[in-house]
Amino acid sequence: MLIYLKKLLKVSESMVEFLKSVVNDNVTNIKCIIYGILNNKVLNSKITKNDKKIFVYLSGFYQNLGDMAITYSQEQFLKKNFPEYKIIMVPSVDTYTTIRWAKSIVNNDDIITIVGGGSMDSNYASLENCRRFVIRCFKKNKIVLFPQTMHFNNDLYGRYRLKKTIKTYSKHNNLHIFAREYNSYENMKKMFKNAKTVEVIPDMVLYLDYKEAFKQNRKGLLCVFRNDIEKNCNFNTDAILKTLKEKFDFIEYTDTIDVKKEECEYKVYEKTILSFLNRIASKELVVTDRLHCMIFCAITETPCIAFDNSNKKISGVYKAWLSSLHYISVVSNYQEDTFKKLIDSIQKSNERQSNFEYLSKFDLIKSVLKD
Repeated sequence: MLIYLKKLLKVSESMVEFLKSVVNDNVTNIKCIIYGILNNKVLNSKITKNDKKIFVYLSGFYQNLGDMAITYSQEQFLKKNFPEYKIIMVPSVDTYTTIRWAKSIVNNDDIITIVGGGSMDSNYASLENCRRFVIRCFKKNKIVLFPQTMHFNNDLYGRYRLKKTIKTYSKHNNLHIFAREYNSYENMKKMFKNAKTVEVIPDMVLYLDYKEAFKQNRKGLLCVFRNDIEKNCNFNTDAILKTLKEKFDFIEYTDTIDVKKEECEYKVYEKTILSFLNRIASKELVVTDRLHCMIFCAITETPCIAFDNSNKKISGVYKAWLSSLHYISVVSNYQEDTFKKLIDSIQKSNERQSNFEYLSKFDLIKSVLKD
């Protein structure tokens, strides 16, 4: 009887937490929509209805170098391949406040794109809410979701969020979805059967090529570790750092969210990204559990050991696109002796990839945008 009551109490607590999350989610969403209705923000008064336009929604002008780099890569990709279009960068924070302006200048032939990344999940509800809002608002336009990782938790709230996402996406007749690794791709094919396109291409930051731009002498180690909900609790960071201190005299520590707010603004965000890439490229070795730190190492040919994160997006992207790069390695479980040997082998390897074969995969999204 006591065991039964404990189980019942546990279920009741889970249900209460679920209901709290749902109520908070809906209240926040309604507040955002009302705020957007009451505030009409114009991003560029010179753009008119007669212009050919590509909108870039959920642009990441906030304190996350990974999301900033995804946004920058998408902007560069669109400018290079669609010079006849006006590219309109819509910051995620302005999703709701600019919708009236955007609707007043949009034509049916204009293209709506949404920045890729890892926010199609339960943990970043506000961004997924924005994505669904954009999809609902532009029913007559082609909408292209740039490469994403999808990971909804298998709990009450996660299943609730996924159901709402499937419902919204399935109602759009011209929706094109791209995954950035194969696990998400397989799940997207099952979940989004009404989408016109479901394909897999690399993370957009891999579109950038800086292997020649940052040739320099390398010195020391850079540690880039996260401390949030995506951190893999199976790794003992203190043990990892202890091993690294035995091998390196010069160690720097940072995180891809260690960036000032003013450094994220549109007019300077390219400079901020390039500065961090230059810092990466100056190191003998980078050790990280950040996906985009690993990708920054890939495009600057910097030796890197990456520890997988909680939703496996690091190993997913690595297996899909980077496993042929001998200067990049992903660790799924930490063992001191194995880790020490890995450091030595990565440092000794002089082999670099001179031709990134995955670059041709971006032709898939280019053809969808042009079709």
